[in-house]
Amino acid sequence: MIRLVIDSRLAEIERAANFVAEFCTAHALSEEDAHALGIVLDELVSNSVRHGLASEPGHPISISLDLVPGEVLMEIEDEGVPFDPTRVAPPVLAGTLAERKPGGIGIAFVRQLVDAIEYRRIEGRNRLALRRRRR
Repeated sequence: MIRLVIDSRLAEIERAANFVAEFCTAHALSEEDAHALGIVLDELVSNSVRHGLASEPGHPISISLDLVPGEVLMEIEDEGVPFDPTRVAPPVLAGTLAERKPGGIGIAFVRQLVDAIEYRRIEGRNRLALRRRRR
């Protein structure tokens, strides 16, 4: 397992994305897997910074990656407000854009791109564990 800790700033997402890309290259993951993991990382870390930590810098966000037979594991941990994305209802996309409630689309994308998501709140920190079967 490899780990990167970034600061809670949107500018740090690029460093985290490079970390994921290097992991994918080092393990010869498919372009499809690399792209999916990049989207998942971007969505979850940007949500963490914007919503969980109110765009306040100085909070560590930990990203871990591991490869087990047939699967990629990703963990993202932060000290933001408690938030369990596994309990978020899918967005309702009916009607016009003006009629639709904002939010929830990014989490829906994440659900489509991974095979399992587990949330735990441990010692004041959110921990998301994600699994994606290699394509």
